[in-house]
Amino acid sequence: MRFWGEGATILLIGAMALLAHQTGIAFLIFPELAALAYGVFLQTGERWAEVPGRLFLTPFLSAVIGVLLVRTLGGWLVSSFLSVGLSLVIIRLLRSPVSPAISAGLLPLVLKDGNWQYPLSVGAGTGLLALLLLLRWTVPGERLLEGAGVAVIREEASLWGSAGFFFFLGFFGLFLAFSALAGGRMMLVPPLVVAGYELFSRFRECPWANRPIALVTCCVLVASVGVVGCNTLGKGVLAVALTMASGIAVFRGLGLALPPALAIGLLPLYLDSPGWRYPAAVGAGAGILSLLSLLYRRYGYWGEASR
Repeated sequence: MRFWGEGATILLIGAMALLAHQTGIAFLIFPELAALAYGVFLQTGERWAEVPGRLFLTPFLSAVIGVLLVRTLGGWLVSSFLSVGLSLVIIRLLRSPVSPAISAGLLPLVLKDGNWQYPLSVGAGTGLLALLLLLRWTVPGERLLEGAGVAVIREEASLWGSAGFFFFLGFFGLFLAFSALAGGRMMLVPPLVVAGYELFSRFRECPWANRPIALVTCCVLVASVGVVGCNTLGKGVLAVALTMASGIAVFRGLGLALPPALAIGLLPLYLDSPGWRYPAAVGAGAGILSLLSLLYRRYGYWGEASR
C-alpha cells in the first residue's frame, strides 16, 4: 500500500510538472502540492485527507491573500507577518487542518510575484487533489469512518491559545529575523513554517516532534537534492521526478515521513540561481525549529499535559 501511495504522489507531481512545462504556467507545480499529495495518498498521520473541501479552499484563499499583499504592500517583513496571521485566521474560521495553506500565502512574498495565475494554479492543484480523494472514497474500504472529519475540525479549534501556538509564533519570528539578517526574503523557506505549525499544534502525534536531528538531516538532504537537480537537469520534469523520488527515499532511510520536506525540495524550481545558500538556509531554519521543539517539550508541552 505504501509503495502505491508513493508512486501515486510522484505520478501526480510529475504530471503537474509536465503540464506546467507545456502550458508555461510554472505555478501549476506549487511546491506544497507535493506535501499535500504525500499526506493524502499515504495518510501518514496528516488530517488533510479527512476534509476534501477544506483541502481545496484553505490554500487557495491563503494564496489570494499572498498575491494581494505583494500588490499592495512593499516591505516583505511586514507582509510576511500579515500573511501568516491572515492564513491562521482562515484556518481558524474554516476550522481547517490544512496547514500548507500557510506556505501558500508566504510563497508570493518570498518570490515577490503578484501574478494572479498563482492562486488559480494553487486552486487547480488542490482542487484536483480533492477530486482524486473523493474518487478514492468510492473504492470499497477506502472511505473514512463517519464523523472522522468532524473530529478533526473540533480538534483544530482547540489548538488556539495553547503554549504550542505561541511557540509557533516565536519560531516564525526567529526564522524571519534570521532571514532578514542572512540575506532577505529568499532565505525564508515557507514549507519550514508549515513543519513548525504541525509540530507545535499537535506535538504528541507529529512524526518529527521528537526527532530533531532527523528533522534537520531530512530537510537539508532533500533541499540539496533539489538544488542539484535544478542545476544538472534543469527546471523540468526530470528534476521534479528526481527530487520527489529522492525525498521519499530519504524518508525511508531515516524512518521519518516529513511531507513539508518534499515542498522544500521543489522550491529551487522557483529560484533564479539555486545554490548552496539555500540548503544552508534550510538547515538554519530547521535547526531553530529543532531547538525550540526541545524547549517546548521541556517547558511547554509537559506543562500543559500536567494540567
